[in-house]
Amino acid sequence: MSIIIATAGHVDHGKTALIGALTGIDTDRLKEEKEREMSIDLGFAFLNLPNGDCAEIIDVPGHEQFLKNMLAGIGAIDLVLFVIAADEGVMAQTREHLQIIDLLEISHGIIVITKADLVDEEELALVYNEIDEALSDTCLADAPRQIVSSRSGAGIEELKSQIARMTQDIPPKRSDLAPFLPIDRVFTIAGFGTVVTGTLLSGKLQVGDQVEILPQQTVARIRRLETHSQSVNSVVAGARVGIALAKVKVSDLKRGNILTIPGCLAPSRLLDARLRVSSLSNTREITNRMRIRLHLGTDELIGRVILLDKAKLTAKTEGLVQFKLEESFAARTGDRFIVRCYSPPQVLGSGVVLNPQPVSHRRFDQTVITELNLYEARSPRRLVEELLLLSLRTWSIQELAQQTALSVAELTEILATIEIIPIGTDKILHRCQMDRLKEKIITCVQDYYTKAPTRIYMDLSALRAQIKVEELLLEQAIVELTNEQRLQRNDVRVALTDHQPRFTPQQTEVRNALDRLYSDRKFQPPADLAEVMEITKSGKDIVEMMLTSLVESGRLIRLPEGVILHCQAVNQAEQVLTAHRSETITVSEFRDAIGTTRKYALPLLQYFDNQGLTRRVQDKRIIQRDS
Repeated sequence: MSIIIATAGHVDHGKTALIGALTGIDTDRLKEEKEREMSIDLGFAFLNLPNGDCAEIIDVPGHEQFLKNMLAGIGAIDLVLFVIAADEGVMAQTREHLQIIDLLEISHGIIVITKADLVDEEELALVYNEIDEALSDTCLADAPRQIVSSRSGAGIEELKSQIARMTQDIPPKRSDLAPFLPIDRVFTIAGFGTVVTGTLLSGKLQVGDQVEILPQQTVARIRRLETHSQSVNSVVAGARVGIALAKVKVSDLKRGNILTIPGCLAPSRLLDARLRVSSLSNTREITNRMRIRLHLGTDELIGRVILLDKAKLTAKTEGLVQFKLEESFAARTGDRFIVRCYSPPQVLGSGVVLNPQPVSHRRFDQTVITELNLYEARSPRRLVEELLLLSLRTWSIQELAQQTALSVAELTEILATIEIIPIGTDKILHRCQMDRLKEKIITCVQDYYTKAPTRIYMDLSALRAQIKVEELLLEQAIVELTNEQRLQRNDVRVALTDHQPRFTPQQTEVRNALDRLYSDRKFQPPADLAEVMEITKSGKDIVEMMLTSLVESGRLIRLPEGVILHCQAVNQAEQVLTAHRSETITVSEFRDAIGTTRKYALPLLQYFDNQGLTRRVQDKRIIQRDS
């Protein structure tokens, strides 16, 4: 098992020297670090423990000017070596780093008292008292102490044994989840091209894999993997790894990017989270729309915090928030973060990601608050089912995995116990949601009849406008309602199967008059609406409404070019057509056969073309007779 260890503590308290004594590796790689004898950026080493575990060690800079770099390395560690020099005791960055560790709730830690060879027993006792006072009421209050001297090697072997014992309580990283690697370095090596490094927090990677870099959604291929300066074919979660990438430029990448597999995550500028404010009494209160620095993974993001359930957040309080960030990022549910004030960059608090891809929320919206609370204190099955029941939308397995931080295998097992239905090729929906949607459709059509009692059909476009769901979802709901004989539909309209239109006495009179008019006129119908109004002595609105009603009922039929004929005339024309002795017929032949003009004969033939009764070939129609 690989575990991730990070150092923390004040500048010049011997963190780098301690790692050198433990591993034999000098983590100060930059020329400036050598010249100044001070860590500026993250350094990395590894330690093979007596119990067979391998510890990946991240050396973080202690100076306050490089706190940003420190935060890039400490966000996903398993164990902290909290370093305090015996000759100086608890200092400013000691307290600042302790505050960050406490906010991140890193409970596995060892207090390493370095430079023990520089003090006597009396001075050491004073340092112990200082440490006890500083660590009280923090997550490291009960952490074991270990005195060492990196110069003489005293206590180093005992420290290794302490680390090995503590690893027994650290759960292994999730190799069954999708790969997730926050990039902390980007550079180029002659012969290998673009190289990124980072700690693989979940999943597996192997040479030849196609990967995606987020948030820029750049796709690349792994050409080489290296861990502990050795080339390997594959790595698993917990490993510190260097990755040579094909088909990507160094200039396209930066620290803070996420390496994963294509389609696993999506970039966003919004983030829903629970934020816990530091317990320090001098911590600034967090107000709505306050500008902040968000340290997430290895990235530092600038943005504003929207308070969703509180008017403000003060020391020792917590609340639900949405971060609106100035750049895109990628994250997972459950990822931890640190928040600092934009200026001055004082640490404000920490939190956990709840929804990494939300929509913009209104403040104090109870539905939003309920949804975000689902992500906390729920069993995995309860979380999945409540997410499916929360809103009328479909989910892919990948989307659920991203929202719940569960593996595909875990989700498959959970979904087998929940009543779901497939939507399309890769989406699912809870059966209860489908039943709700069907009732919503029925109610919508009923409401339409209330407003338009003379109508039989409702246009599908009008239904879509009122029920704003995915097209595949609406289509499947209509199919189920049709199969249940609660709904009838054609390509563009739907109707309740038991619906009967209602007419006023005046509407009935006009409707019957129109029915007689078109029945009597057969193949010589009224030329236009004005003629119809003149004959029936009725207004435009009621005539149009009753014409529509007769068309919907099938008594009248709309032909191409705006022609309307009575159904009896159309049936008679069809009989004439099928009785025609030849296999083909021209427009003029058809015109003469039914005793009308070309104005009405041609639209009739076009209608029969659409019905499949005839097929046009040049200037003739082939009559499609029943075999």
